[in-house]
Amino acid sequence: MQEITPSNTQVAPFVYQGVPVRSVIIDGEPWFVVADAAKVLGYRDASNAARLLRPHQQGYSEVSTPSGTQRMLVANEGGVNRLIMRSNASNAETVQDWFTDEVLPAIRKTGTYGTASAMSDEELIHQALTVSARRVAELTEKVAELSPKAAMADDFLTASGGARLVREVAKLMDMKEKDLRRFLLEEKLVFTKHAPCGAVQYDHYAQFAHHFQATEHVVNHTWGSCTHYTLMILPRGIELIEKRRLAAIQNPETVHI
Repeated sequence: MQEITPSNTQVAPFVYQGVPVRSVIIDGEPWFVVADAAKVLGYRDASNAARLLRPHQQGYSEVSTPSGTQRMLVANEGGVNRLIMRSNASNAETVQDWFTDEVLPAIRKTGTYGTASAMSDEELIHQALTVSARRVAELTEKVAELSPKAAMADDFLTASGGARLVREVAKLMDMKEKDLRRFLLEEKLVFTKHAPCGAVQYDHYAQFAHHFQATEHVVNHTWGSCTHYTLMILPRGIELIEKRRLAAIQNPETVHI
């Protein structure tokens, strides 16, 4: 990892959906604070994101912060693009469009993002608050949209009298099955284990026995047999999932992607 010692450094602040993101213009080239990029792309933290970067795509640079100058991990343009492509966040494509269509052209043209360099602290705060208020309104609308779906899902499962496959519940919730399984893992509702044949299986934690059930069946192989488990979601399980999803929308900083 390289230590960046530029002859000409300029900090260019900007905001994405209420989240401050800092870029450092180093000898005319933009480098972005990894912690900020990780936050808007849904990574757990900067270290988690940095593991995806190649050595030439990252380095350390001094960045001005409200508490003083700090030595922070930064990524170049190629590094940020790599983080975007590897991100599982639902907004990754939107971030990519914003990054390539707005941020980079503006930086290349003026050396900063938009008019940030000409804005006072008060103006920057006002801009951030305005964007944040708009984001809150969007999240409130999303919560209102999901609430009736939760009620419908609970009615459906209860009326149908029992457990449903993960793919059935995912379809009911307008989700992809892989996204629902990832959500269950991130929320620590279920865990994975491997059968002797190597197949990946899902099972629930003991404290959620009233929300899920694992149906056991024996699979015969040429070398012998092994036990597989099929994860099923009970009516109380879908209610719990919807509560967790709504909480994640209302408090996006707690989301694990």
